[in-house]
Amino acid sequence: MPYAEIIQDNLAKIFVSVVRESHPEAADALDRKLKLVSSSGVLELSRRDSYEKQLDIFNGLSGDLKLKVAEMDAKLIDVQWRSRKTAGIRVVNALNALGTVRTGDTFDEVIERFCRLNLPAATVQELVKYAVVWPSLTTHPTNPFSFEYTSAGIELDALLSEEVTSLEKLKAQLRVIRDTSMFFDKDDAGQSVLKKKSPYLEGQELLKILNVIYDVASPLTTRLRSALDRFNYKSVTVPETVLDINVWGPGDGDGNPNVTAAILEDFVQVLRKNVRQRYTWDLTALFEPTPERDALVAKLKDLNQADDDVTSAFQEFLNTRPASADVSRMRAKLTNFGMYLAKIDVRHNSEDLMGTFAALLKAGGVVDKPGFLDDVVTPQEQAEMVRAKMSDVAFMQKVKALPTGMPELTAALGGDEMAARVFARLRVVCKYPCMFSKLIIAETRSAANALVAMFLLTLAGGAEKSRVAIVPLFESRADLLAAPRTAHILCTDPTFLAHVEHIGHFMIMIAKSDTTRLSGPGVTGCQEETIGRLLSMNPASYGGKFAVHVFIGGGDDQMRGGGRIVEIPHVVMLAARRSGATQGCKVAMTVQGYQMQLVFGSQLLAGHFSEAFAAQQMLANARITGSHPYRAVPAVCNKRGAEDQANQFFQACMDAYEEVAGLPEGTPAQIARRKAIVDYFASFPLDLVKLGNKSSRPGSRKANPDPLQGRAISLDQLSKHDGAYITATLGVAKGFAHLNQLLRCGAPEEGDPKVHADSPEVLYLSPARHAYLANKTFRDFARMQAVVLYQKDFDVAWGHRGGVPTASERAQLEEEYQASLRKQQPASPRAFLAHIEANDMREARYLLEALTGEDHSSNGREVDLCEPLQTGWPQLARSMEYRRRQSGMATMFENEAAALFAALKSDSPPLELSQELMAYYGYVGANPKYQTPNFSLTMTDPQKETATRLVEEALAESESPLELPAWISAL
Repeated sequence: MPYAEIIQDNLAKIFVSVVRESHPEAADALDRKLKLVSSSGVLELSRRDSYEKQLDIFNGLSGDLKLKVAEMDAKLIDVQWRSRKTAGIRVVNALNALGTVRTGDTFDEVIERFCRLNLPAATVQELVKYAVVWPSLTTHPTNPFSFEYTSAGIELDALLSEEVTSLEKLKAQLRVIRDTSMFFDKDDAGQSVLKKKSPYLEGQELLKILNVIYDVASPLTTRLRSALDRFNYKSVTVPETVLDINVWGPGDGDGNPNVTAAILEDFVQVLRKNVRQRYTWDLTALFEPTPERDALVAKLKDLNQADDDVTSAFQEFLNTRPASADVSRMRAKLTNFGMYLAKIDVRHNSEDLMGTFAALLKAGGVVDKPGFLDDVVTPQEQAEMVRAKMSDVAFMQKVKALPTGMPELTAALGGDEMAARVFARLRVVCKYPCMFSKLIIAETRSAANALVAMFLLTLAGGAEKSRVAIVPLFESRADLLAAPRTAHILCTDPTFLAHVEHIGHFMIMIAKSDTTRLSGPGVTGCQEETIGRLLSMNPASYGGKFAVHVFIGGGDDQMRGGGRIVEIPHVVMLAARRSGATQGCKVAMTVQGYQMQLVFGSQLLAGHFSEAFAAQQMLANARITGSHPYRAVPAVCNKRGAEDQANQFFQACMDAYEEVAGLPEGTPAQIARRKAIVDYFASFPLDLVKLGNKSSRPGSRKANPDPLQGRAISLDQLSKHDGAYITATLGVAKGFAHLNQLLRCGAPEEGDPKVHADSPEVLYLSPARHAYLANKTFRDFARMQAVVLYQKDFDVAWGHRGGVPTASERAQLEEEYQASLRKQQPASPRAFLAHIEANDMREARYLLEALTGEDHSSNGREVDLCEPLQTGWPQLARSMEYRRRQSGMATMFENEAAALFAALKSDSPPLELSQELMAYYGYVGANPKYQTPNFSLTMTDPQKETATRLVEEALAESESPLELPAWISAL
């Protein structure tokens, strides 16, 4: 039995035993379910048999018992998820320890590669500066749990990460999990009544993660130093900062009026207080009492002491101590966390920033005609107006003299609450400049947006040489294509150029989730093309005193294109290389809600991720700078040809998605297609998805029945839980069809007789197969699509729309869909679903062709949507089948709740609390079934995945580096 399944099965049994202490009848139901979804159950029962037997359990529940089983089942599934991620990291660490497969995830391996290549110390010194982890932790609503329950889960993660955790300790924490509300948080009076987190609670949740990361900094620095010494690079110095941790939280003002200036300033103080408290604990624990130590502790406890003064005192204290491991540890922490713990990223939409500047112009007495925001004013003219005002001393003095109180400021800005809120928040940024890292401009449309953002910081009281980086964020397909031009205009603007030269880098952010919402999954190609063009910029041609860095958005591995999260630097550098870039680059990325717990939930998880990402940053930069060779493509492949094939494929996918998605305003055909999607999603209640949105950020910017105009994360969750997950594959089959019409540019390959038993010995490389073999972006995308097809549950989708049709009915519905296109009328939800299902079947055939080389489009053999994943990544398919069956009963709770929501009328009374809770438990219990697996734990390369499986299977062998934790031995 695989190692991860041993851990999951045993922890599940312990949790059920804990449930039995308080809820014996609920435990009986969970026991029956576990027998069906354990490792042996997955192997022995068909999916249909497992479903039917779980349905028997579900149908036998009623009343309070049914609600309690729904709650405990959701918690059981979460406990299994937590055990799975920890066990997975242990397997990957064991794989690295064996050294049989080169993953690039450790400092030892990467520095050893440099040594084998005889790289001089000077070259390694240049590469080591890229050994940096640069995440921005966000509070986006991908975590559906209350703060109280999330905190309990992080405590469980810590126990599962320790090999010596006792059974008694584990049971005690599982009792906390059992008794803590997933749904409610406590208000100021201690009552469990909050259905959504306040901005304060979101900040506290970030602190839970930051305190885990705090304990990782010193070991990370030590491991890098050790690797350099081991391979005779003792003269190479370790970067002062290996962890550059940023957070959004109250800094994210894009579409969230709840995060006011007061809340932002409170969060600044929370971070300052927390890091000083951690330093105080460490100093007290590590150093004997002395007058110097006690004086430093007193300074740390006094928040009125200036941060710079405390930092200087801290450095002086460490400099006067004898060299020791404790001194080194404290120095690493001080260097990485300063007096801030994490720096805050502030984000505002470009429209809000432009509107704020327009309001300030009016308040400053500027009455230019036409006005700043008038339609006739071009972005170039807006930029000139901003530049003119930058030298208008009288205007700047008037703006800086605006009142500080919110009512007075709002009145001074003509009652514009949005402008007052944005400007007040920027004043907080300028008040504590060392606490902030970036001002991110969402939906950047032009260079004028960045100039306005920079000038607003000056008007808000910022120093002329502010260290807060202005970061344009490009989201739509059109904005991505225009990004290089926007970057050029900014770098030729003397004021902005002076800004990036002072900062030392020009950072550009590329969105993921919103771009996918607008243009579909194929947008991966457009994003990488934009990244490549931006990184091909030569700073020397603009002055040469800055570097170009990339900031990658996205909520999970799926939104990032399907590769391992630690391989993001390689994706970025490969894109840059295709555009001819030869310079290094640091990569930052967002880590959202649920994924924060995946990669930073415990010291084991955070330590693995941080080292792996930093090591991969070094390796990727070694490759693009010519210090390390790239992995060769197969001899039968034409690398440039594969790049062109992949590019055309992604373009065709985007075109097809945008064609099917239509537009809310456009031609009759576009309007009809958009209405078909709106009508389709109306069959699954968005209110059910909203129950899992615990964020203080509103679920949408404004009320709109069109989910494609709402939040990207809400659309993604709606599309998943509907069952058909249409947004993940819409347009891809048509992209494959276009791809296979392109010229073949690879040589024939020999067939594997085990795989191609009925095929010729020589296989002619179709474009799909060729692109898969020779292009990493396409290969990652293919694996992601195989996962998505496996996740889909068309039985659920059809169940929301009148039931599963027969084969002949499917054909009729597909014809109905085509007829609606010809008539430029909206297709019915059932016709639209039939079309989606038929296209997914076609895509499955194309994926199998890419994976095996066999032409599955015309051989007449039935193909299952699960087959591509089972063919390419059987171990991953098994893992996903395991979690799918774990969520079987939760899906039944969710489907029942969806029917209840759908039956509600506008004049219906609100749901009872018990009904709301039942729906919520079903939703969060079904969530893992639809979530992308953590690709940090699996390999895109099937050879590496095979090695991972062999490590798991070697568990019983004495040479295996894997050992079962103490709590299992105690069983």
